Amino acid sequence: MKKVFVIIISCLMIIGSFSTISAMTREEDIKYQKIIQQLELMPNLYSGFYFDNDILHIIPLNSEKSIHDVTVLKENADIHIVIDEPKIYSLEELNQAFEILHIYRDTLDITGYSIDTLNNGIKVMAKEWNDDKKRKIQELVNIKNIEYIIDLGSNTTTQYTVNFSDINGHWAESTINKWKDKGIITGYPDATFKPDDPVTRAELAKVLTEAFELTEKTSLEKYDDMDNSKWYYSYVECSEKYIPVYPLAVGYPSNMPYVENESHSGSNYGFLPDVDAIRMHVAEALVEIKKEKDNITVELPPTIQKVADSVRERFKNDSAYEIGLAVSGGGIASNVARMFEYTYLANELGIMTGDENGFRPYDKITRAELITVIDRMLSE
Repeated sequence: MKKVFVIIISCLMIIGSFSTISAMTREEDIKYQKIIQQLELMPNLYSGFYFDNDILHIIPLNSEKSIHDVTVLKENADIHIVIDEPKIYSLEELNQAFEILHIYRDTLDITGYSIDTLNNGIKVMAKEWNDDKKRKIQELVNIKNIEYIIDLGSNTTTQYTVNFSDINGHWAESTINKWKDKGIITGYPDATFKPDDPVTRAELAKVLTEAFELTEKTSLEKYDDMDNSKWYYSYVECSEKYIPVYPLAVGYPSNMPYVENESHSGSNYGFLPDVDAIRMHVAEALVEIKKEKDNITVELPPTIQKVADSVRERFKNDSAYEIGLAVSGGGIASNVARMFEYTYLANELGIMTGDENGFRPYDKITRAELITVIDRMLSE
């Protein structure tokens, strides 16, 4: 954090006037200005520069080209230059840059983009480039290590240059590739997709928004954990009304996902974007989306007891449905009833029908399972 501060302040000092570097002679001042001008002509080759005790420090990017070119600049200079450790972009920074490019791909008029693992940056493709477009992209993604590629191909408007290295032979391989080509799903900087990893609620929001072309936004003010600078914010705005946040099966601690919300009360609670989504809540979201998109209604059995009996008969070997409906003091736990109802509806509509182990309502849904379920819905 201290280094960033020095970079910002020192850059302002350099741009404003070299007179602030009082210990320099006029001849040294001129030499430094020439080096600074050279740096400003190749902004993609360094992360920052600053002065410390009248010595120019340059921070290269974490790429072979950047380190080489900055080293050449130092060797050809007749002033003292120190090359600091390269700026390394984190996995989170690269993924966020990728998501931003996906959101603004039409506005920026770009035809392709991918994470450049080798050079710790990103690659962006367009039919043509100019300084203004490059500057806008850098400002949006907050990454300087960008390779700008001229697209000499067809008039295709979306190209995604990621080939996942860990899906060969996976049961969902063809569906994963299909959705990758549509640009709805993305992988990781190491070129993997991790098909059997769980899906976070933020990732669920993105997939639902893009797959079903959700555009109507709702206010997120009721959530106390939403940051509008995060990559997922606009996706949650479009999909949160479908994605449940309530805990399931109150009174049964082993069946209590989303315990993070237990400390919240009233209208002050979290959406929990980084918490893994469970199958039951994915089922509820998909049922509500299908009912709305297809303009259909599905009748439930006349009583909640009959709904529960039907679900238990269908998923005989699933212990999650062995819980009772009643709560102490009388009545039926609303979230338990809701669990039975949406299991019934998801199965009845053919959205999620379970497997040999049952419906598994409390299990986390994997990345491969989610896109397979949605692909089946959209292929009907």
